Amino acid sequence: MKQHPHADAKASRAAWLDQRQLPLLWAAGMALVILLVFNKVNGTPKHALVFNEMLLHLVHGRFDLDPATIGSEAFVYKGRTYAYFGIFCALLRLPLLLTGQIGLDLTKVSMIFAAALSLGARLAAARLAMNRVSGLSRELRWIILGAVAFCGESIQYLRPSLFQEVCSWGAALSSVFVLLAVRRILGPCPKVGHLYAGMALTAGLALLCRVSFGLGLYAALGLMLVIEVWRGRERLLDLRALAPAMLVLALFAGMAGAVNQARWDDPLAFVPMRYQTLMGQANPDRVVRVARYGAVNPIRAPFALQYYFAPIWVVRDGSGRLFFQQAQLDLFDSVELPPSSFLLSDPLLCVLAALGLGALARRRPGPADAALARGALVGLALPGAVMLCAISLTFRYRMDFYPGLDFAACIGLAAMSREPRLQQARPWLYMAVGGAVVSLVSLILYGYAPFGPALDLDMRNGWITPMVETAHGRDPFIGHLMPDGRRLDVPSANPR
Repeated sequence: MKQHPHADAKASRAAWLDQRQLPLLWAAGMALVILLVFNKVNGTPKHALVFNEMLLHLVHGRFDLDPATIGSEAFVYKGRTYAYFGIFCALLRLPLLLTGQIGLDLTKVSMIFAAALSLGARLAAARLAMNRVSGLSRELRWIILGAVAFCGESIQYLRPSLFQEVCSWGAALSSVFVLLAVRRILGPCPKVGHLYAGMALTAGLALLCRVSFGLGLYAALGLMLVIEVWRGRERLLDLRALAPAMLVLALFAGMAGAVNQARWDDPLAFVPMRYQTLMGQANPDRVVRVARYGAVNPIRAPFALQYYFAPIWVVRDGSGRLFFQQAQLDLFDSVELPPSSFLLSDPLLCVLAALGLGALARRRPGPADAALARGALVGLALPGAVMLCAISLTFRYRMDFYPGLDFAACIGLAAMSREPRLQQARPWLYMAVGGAVVSLVSLILYGYAPFGPALDLDMRNGWITPMVETAHGRDPFIGHLMPDGRRLDVPSANPR
């Protein structure tokens, strides 16, 4: 029976769309990223030339900075001023040094490149996972990839700043690592040695960028290599393929240790908060807090969990104080605006991640290599776990949760063939559209949110007030609130 020509044309168009899913969505996503990064809301980043000066000093074998360049973020040790940031973002500016344009602010351009790399890797990882699913409709594939391109991680953190650039590149490197890990775990992967060497390179670069990401990638790869060694302990020739990855990990760990040694005389010290003296002067309760609880402490996790997933901390109780206000003052240097939740900005990702966790909890997790997947997930969840225990809670620190969420979501996607009832497109469409809307609103709020403790801002008329004041060019800072209830009339240590 001869097929109708219109049916042939329709099938041809469908095949064309399937082939072009990733490039089209990547291009559309990057067009939106560029538009948002260069919008007027974000303005000119503060401390924009820190990494430019860091590079200038690095080529002369120095790690200190001009105090005026780093401002209140300065760490002072033995009379010299340092930044705690890794050297990765400084090395990205090598083209400026070679062309004599070292005074050019590259913050926004750098963030766009980070977003491009991250989006490309996450789309590729999602596509790879979906290829393991039988019967997944073309509509649902578009919805899932669209959520990757326009929700949460891709949209809501595009506020150019010194701090955000570091987080963006840490997340981008982690996305590449997750893609390579998914390729190994979902297999087949004939060039295992090359793949692990690539994972080691991204882990090493992440360690030089932002330590929380770097430690997570090191842990994930380390556990995967241990499993590979255990499996192949009787095949020494096969194990030789893992040697380059181990060598790369050791090389970058040595580089990070050398930087720390040059700065702080301690190869294991990444963020020695006791040397951040200017911040301590503006926030005198910090010294007591660090001495009592340290920079990372699990006692902070309960409050941090609701901050990241169910932010009721901005709601006032019957006495007019914020919920858990005393916990904020006692345990944290800073709890920043705006409030948000992964369940609202990334609902589709969270559901897929839950499916992935459920699959890995079963004895037969579907198409994934269970042992490698579980080892990788433990490491990739480490950055988020560190943020749950950290002394500060900020909007941008949400990015540390995405390596674990993205990886678990890919495992969940690959396991969807076991759950045909979950392949109805409409619920996923609602989640994708809702997440995109919330993410865009969150970006707008983040663009106007002052850095620093929310309790130091005028929130008497609600948590939205500081953003409104900032949008109108007014400073919402009303003094630093101490744990004993006193409010110090000192300049804000964390201006917008």
